[in-house]
Amino acid sequence: GAGQSAAPSKQLAKSFVSDHQARRGPTLGTLLFPGPEAGSWRVLAVTPLRVEVFDAHNATAVELEADLLAALNQHAPFTACAARQEAAQDLAIGCQDGTVLILEVSAGRLMGPKLRLSRGDEDHDRAEPGAEQSLAMSITALHLSESGAIFAGTSGSLICWDLQTGDLQREFQLPGGATAGAVVAVQEEGSQNMLLWVGLDTGSLAIFEASSGMLVRSFSCSGPEAVVCLSYSHRTSAVFTLSAHKRVSIWDSTDYSCLQRYAADLMTCGTDLSSMASCSLRELDLELLLLAGVDGSLCVRRIRRREDRKMNCVLLWYMENASGDVGCPLTSLSYHAGTDSVLLGTAACQVQLVAELRSQLGNTVEMAEPKSKRTSSAADESGPGQSSNDCSESPGASTLARRGDSGSASPSDNSVVAAAAAAAVGGGSGGLPPSTSSPEFQPAAEGTEGAELPSQDGYPGDSGSGLSRDGYPGDSGDQAAFPVFSGG
Repeated sequence: GAGQSAAPSKQLAKSFVSDHQARRGPTLGTLLFPGPEAGSWRVLAVTPLRVEVFDAHNATAVELEADLLAALNQHAPFTACAARQEAAQDLAIGCQDGTVLILEVSAGRLMGPKLRLSRGDEDHDRAEPGAEQSLAMSITALHLSESGAIFAGTSGSLICWDLQTGDLQREFQLPGGATAGAVVAVQEEGSQNMLLWVGLDTGSLAIFEASSGMLVRSFSCSGPEAVVCLSYSHRTSAVFTLSAHKRVSIWDSTDYSCLQRYAADLMTCGTDLSSMASCSLRELDLELLLLAGVDGSLCVRRIRRREDRKMNCVLLWYMENASGDVGCPLTSLSYHAGTDSVLLGTAACQVQLVAELRSQLGNTVEMAEPKSKRTSSAADESGPGQSSNDCSESPGASTLARRGDSGSASPSDNSVVAAAAAAAVGGGSGGLPPSTSSPEFQPAAEGTEGAELPSQDGYPGDSGSGLSRDGYPGDSGDQAAFPVFSGG
């Protein structure tokens, strides 16, 4: 998300927990939207069996309208959801029966569904209830575009509808009949043309031209394992992909070249990665990558291009127990610029809120600057005839204070501020991220700032150029892109 941040007029709650007995499966997605009163907010959570709305200030559940509940119960279980945090007029929910429900968010209320979208083909209409058929029809990925279209991934295809009329606009056939695990829209620089990047359960990426439906590229990502998450950073022109929760690969969105590959535990703090999302803090001129660990931890990295066009990913902040339940994975995350908050959905159907992200980052933004830039700034401030106190080491552990003293807006005492020089991936330091058992960061050794942390190359299908092959790869896969909740 992007936009100007503005603190809410009333304090936001930290945790939202459903007391309903149907607390099964992971949180599929969350949304923070304006409440009925000025300055008030509400939190929405989508889980496989329920859609719930909470008062964002006292964490109490808000009752849904009877017609909406009936429609939701008719199409449950749910398998995917999508919403734009900064333009929350529409919420899309993908269902296991192949339906996409479009709900309306207005004046603090969740209403609808205003549209019930489905393929409408004969195979879908004639399909009889059954676990195998139902799983094949499941909506496995959703994306709401700014152009007013919704894209839904399923087994063998990606479907596009007009969000206003509900008309079926186009169906993209996926290479080898693969299943879409994630989809993101990329606007070409200096053009009105939009490209759709689709992560497949065969381990490949397929890139389509949205207007014509033409397959532009198809290539292996990081091995044969399923692509489970995609995140696009417009400011850096990069697409981040997550394969099998274990590997992250970074792709240039303009020429499709592979910039870097890393094991997921290098991007986090020693754990596999469950989800990720990029966001912009324009007031601080920062582009961030939020990383949710399977152990319930949260990492925030600053991302930007280096002079050689590779990606620099510096760890700014780390929170060990962001899920609120030790060891409980985070399954969804999103940034809301209007309140400067991060919403975290957990595998236990709970939602955690980290408020005031900018204040959590604190002075790590300055520490994350490259050594040359910090040196130049220090020299400018020292004035003529004075020498700057340049030090190649990051601040010691004693100066990296734990954050937890800023009132209710701060996270738990498990959060720590990260020294950039000791935690840069792809340049910035040769140091590694801290382990969860020892969260205090150690200073980098003399002269290691700017050292390259070697990327994890050599995965199957990697030719070294980042483009393994063009056109349809010919791979076929019957596996779902991720375990789909069967309602059992």
